Amino acid sequence: MAKPVDEKNVSDMESKHVEESGSQVTGETPELIAETDEDDFHFGFTQFFAIFNTLPITSTSAILLPIKADIGPSSQYTWVANAQKVGSAALAPFTGRLSDIFGRRYVFMLGSLFSLLGNVLCATAKKVNIAICGGVFIGCAIACHQLGWTAISEVGRCGNNVRSLLVDFIPQIQTESYYTAGLVAALIIASGAQAIVSPGSNVVSTILVVIVNTMVGACVLGTPLMLYLRVRHEYLRVVTSILTSSRSVGESIATAIYATMLTNEITKNLANIVAHEFVMAGLPLANITGVITTLVAGDPTAPALQAMPPSLLKDAEHTTKKAWAKSFRVVYLISIAFGILGTSCAAFSRDVYSLYTIKVDVQLDTARLHAQGHHEQHPATCDELPIVTVT
Repeated sequence: MAKPVDEKNVSDMESKHVEESGSQVTGETPELIAETDEDDFHFGFTQFFAIFNTLPITSTSAILLPIKADIGPSSQYTWVANAQKVGSAALAPFTGRLSDIFGRRYVFMLGSLFSLLGNVLCATAKKVNIAICGGVFIGCAIACHQLGWTAISEVGRCGNNVRSLLVDFIPQIQTESYYTAGLVAALIIASGAQAIVSPGSNVVSTILVVIVNTMVGACVLGTPLMLYLRVRHEYLRVVTSILTSSRSVGESIATAIYATMLTNEITKNLANIVAHEFVMAGLPLANITGVITTLVAGDPTAPALQAMPPSLLKDAEHTTKKAWAKSFRVVYLISIAFGILGTSCAAFSRDVYSLYTIKVDVQLDTARLHAQGHHEQHPATCDELPIVTVT
């Protein structure tokens, strides 16, 4: 068991090792640094396009329709999802400095309070503006929790648990690019399958959503952890801020794009499919607009629907679902294009296994590792890393 070492001694040991080793040990030539920067650029675009691939399912589909059915139509629904992303992107760059001042544990606790407040506001909102305000607090909570999760994953002891699997097994498969490409490929397949789902295929659609969200979770957990392990420890705070902010900004942009596309498609399809059926059934033109609005709002007790013949009402409800399904189909198909771009970026990125060294932001007993024969170019396994306690 490693003995406690204070932060000053650990810093002195690392500084001394860097001075003694120099460029002969680290091998960080300008050419290598340039290649690393280029890989980081490709790696970032991989995550960015993966975000566009997953957002129509995780945000637009899951958030906008229940709100529309609960409190009626509004042009502000997009901001309910965007508020979370904007709040997270705005606060993420400051959480590192806040943690230095107040401590990471308290910043994480602050994020929990933000999350509680935001969820209470969204759950009790009677107006869309209140839901937007709650989304901002939830976004701030995401930024605070991102920092806390990063700290815990890097300074915690490696044991026989999930963290050990993520830290030890995944980096040693030596095929990070194919790991990410495989996850995004699964997202593409599930998204494509969603594009052919009909209004009555609820079970199939639910299974596909479960598959997609499983792949999303693997991307969210796996790819940032790989980035944290390969980056130079002095850049960790900057990387965390950029990663969280860029992901939130990308999600916000994607949500706006998909919501706009969905609104345009449903407006066109309601007119071409539902209104056409009403005209063919002989419904007066003056009543068609009100009936369609009531169907979209999801209120079966509305007077406009009660006055319709039962057979026509049943057909109208089915036709409305068909219009929604056709509108979502375009959204899913376009998301596949972003997924293909993300897969290409991941598949053609250079393998980064050689960059997993013992010089990470975990407080390590560096002198002991070098005594055991470990060097910068030869990373130790997770079980061999003696993590010390900072007092």
